[in-house]
Order: sequence, then C-alpha cells, then structure tokens
Amino acid sequence: MFLGVSQLLVAVNKMDTVDWSKDRYDEIVQKLRTFLRQAGFKDSDVSFVPCSGLMGDNLVSTPPANHPLMVWYSGPALAAQIGNLPVLLRCIGAYGHPFLLFIFLSHFTAFSALTLLVGRQEGHPACKNLSGWVLVWLSVWSEVQTCIWPS
Repeated sequence: MFLGVSQLLVAVNKMDTVDWSKDRYDEIVQKLRTFLRQAGFKDSDVSFVPCSGLMGDNLVSTPPANHPLMVWYSGPALAAQIGNLPVLLRCIGAYGHPFLLFIFLSHFTAFSALTLLVGRQEGHPACKNLSGWVLVWLSVWSEVQTCIWPS
C-alpha cells in the first residue's frame, strides 16, 4: 500500500497508435509490473486495461467482435473495471468523515521506545480525544496513547 492506495487500475492508452499490438501491450505491462512491485504493490492488486482515449475504444464499453483488440483481449472495458473494484472499508468517525493526520515530523525516543508524531488533523473538527484510536503509519499499526492539543 502506498499513501493509502491499495488497488491500482492502469489504463494503457494510445493502443490505437500501435495497431492494438498485443506484444506492445505485454511489454508495457511487464515494465510497469516490475516498477509497481518495487513501489510495494502486489500483482493481485494491479489491473491493466488497453484502451484508446482519442477513439474512445474500450473506455465505456467493449469494442465489437471484429475490432482488432478483441482478437487477444477478452476483459471488461475501463468503466466496468472501475465498477468492479472492491469497496474498501474505511474507519469513519462520529462526524461521518475518516480521520486524517498529515504528519509533519516524527521523532523516535530510544529512552521510552515511543514515537512522537506531529501533524495537522483533518476530518474530525471537534474530536479532541483520540486515545484508543489505531493509526497506520508506514504500514505499522499503532495505538494512540495521548493527544496534546494547543490551547
């Protein structure tokens, strides 16, 4: 997961300029998969869809059976793929918004084995007591022990 993104749908655009070449599509997918693995994405969380934005092919609906893309691609169109993405469960607070903390500074204290996070809170305008909340920071689950608010 990178910055909260756990699923990725890649539209491989301009496929009409290479005559819907499967070889070119496979080359792009292979290079992007390598890059996205290094960025921390799992193969199972990344999908690829060939399309042509200029012509509108495979964006909203799949092309007709005689289209050059349909010779080798049998998956859904981009809009259908977006609609098929699973809905992620998010922690929603009492105010109907997820808790967001933009971290400006982090400091690890070796003496007490605690990490101090300094940031700006968004999403819960009146929520001052976050004790017991669980935060995910750099893929590490942490429990909030104390919150200090400016007076």
